[in-house]
Amino acid sequence: MVTTTKANPGPVARSIFVLRKADMFDPFGSDDIIRYGSKLKIESSVYAFTKPLKLSSTIKGASLYSPVSRNQEVSMNAQDSYNSTWIIEAVDPNVRLEMQGEPVRAGDNFLIKHC
Repeated sequence: MVTTTKANPGPVARSIFVLRKADMFDPFGSDDIIRYGSKLKIESSVYAFTKPLKLSSTIKGASLYSPVSRNQEVSMNAQDSYNSTWIIEAVDPNVRLEMQGEPVRAGDNFLIKHC
């Protein structure tokens, strides 16, 4: 299960994650830079569990949904599938298309959307 908090717990193993490119071929470049429009995997710290867990989401169904929001549910999962693929976009929809391919800088606000 995945939870959120408004408190800042500081750097603990369960609050640290790694962003990795999802595809071997990225139309924005083959480097390790995360760019707007890139598909990525969000993985847990290796210190949180014995192997990396990926943030995954499944399609909302009659019996499969978040009990809190009644929307699509997310969880951490060791299985690597397309359910654990996300895309990073600019928060402002007016510049979203223009920002594609630009590097995401530390401190930027961004939107993470499930593929």
